[in-house]
Amino acid sequence: MAGTLRALSSLDQARRIAALAQEKLAEDVVILDMRPVCVYTDFFVLATGRNARQTKAIFDEVYGQLK
Repeated sequence: MAGTLRALSSLDQARRIAALAQEKLAEDVVILDMRPVCVYTDFFVLATGRNARQTKAIFDEVYGQLK
């Protein structure tokens, strides 16, 4: 169905977050599968920014795109 949005799986969402962070030049981007060890989240996405300004830009991009 063209034009129909589908809900992303939790893994797809984690991958999208990681890709958005990498577009803002985040370093050391890692997706951690938390399903075996906790019940309140499926994945953590970790990324490193080189400074506070870049880190804020990464956050703003991810937050804005997923909002």
